[in-house]
Order: sequence, then structure tokens, then C-alpha cells
Amino acid sequence: MIWAIISMMCVLGTKLVTSLRIKDLKERLGNMKPRIIELRGKLEDAEGEYETIKSKEEALESRLTHLRDAVRLLEGLLKEPVNAKDNSTNERLAVIQSVEGNA
Repeated sequence: MIWAIISMMCVLGTKLVTSLRIKDLKERLGNMKPRIIELRGKLEDAEGEYETIKSKEEALESRLTHLRDAVRLLEGLLKEPVNAKDNSTNERLAVIQSVEGNA
């Protein structure tokens, strides 16, 4: 009989402690909700900015590729003599070779 009373007291004590903890957790969650909503908004803004930056990066990479191709084309034209008998062509090739040798 005494064990039944002790068991009931333990069950009631556990129930009381659990209900107090749940009440405290609900209060903490209620206090955190405005911050959670604020952070979700910031996350959405950051995702939008990320997409914008990503599209700009892709555009810049495309532009860089086109510029790189243009530079290669111009370098090729600069290295190829138009007229092998022309002195300016020989001078130009000598300058290019000296610059490439120093680099």
C-alpha cells in the first residue's frame, strides 16, 4: 500500500516537472518566433542577391572569354607579318620577341 502511494507521488511529481518544462519551452519558442521570421526574410533577400551576383558573374565570365578571344586574335595578327619585306614588320617582330623573352 505504501509503495502505491510512493509511486503515485513520483508520477505526479514527474507530471508537474514535465508540465513546467513544457510551459517554459513554449514561452522560449514564443520569444524566438519574431527573430526566426526576421532571419527567414534575410535569408530570402540573401538568396535573391546570390542569384543576382551569380548571373552577373556568368555575364562577366562570358565577356572575359570574348575579350580573351579578341586579344588572342590581335596577338596573332600582330605576330603575322603583312609584308615580309617591310622594315616596320621586322621591327615589330623584334620588339615582340624581346618582350616575350623578358617576360
